[in-house]
Amino acid sequence: MYSECSNCQSRVVSAVDQTCSDVQCYKCSTKTENRIKETHGTEINVKITAREKVDCTHQEMVSTLNSQLPEYKQHAYRVYHQQARLNEMKSQLSQNECILVIDFSENYVCRYASETKPL
Repeated sequence: MYSECSNCQSRVVSAVDQTCSDVQCYKCSTKTENRIKETHGTEINVKITAREKVDCTHQEMVSTLNSQLPEYKQHAYRVYHQQARLNEMKSQLSQNECILVIDFSENYVCRYASETKPL
């Protein structure tokens, strides 16, 4: 999943159909919007991730996939193994133990986001 082995280091998705010129696909993009806070009536900036339909060539779509695939593979690999480890820990809990899961999400916007998280 980290493309470190010699078997998959240089593997990419190739464009099969070179004749198709234009395709429509969906792309997630993050935008900043101004909104009015209902409780106070003040204006605030919020980040919104939305799915947009875009026109592109078949080659551009495959190129975008290849550029984003390594990061996604690593993410999916971590999620799978973290969940497997959590399930293993849950199955081995004794009566006087508990598991506390704390999410230090990278997307969480707060003034403490840049601080070092204790292990």
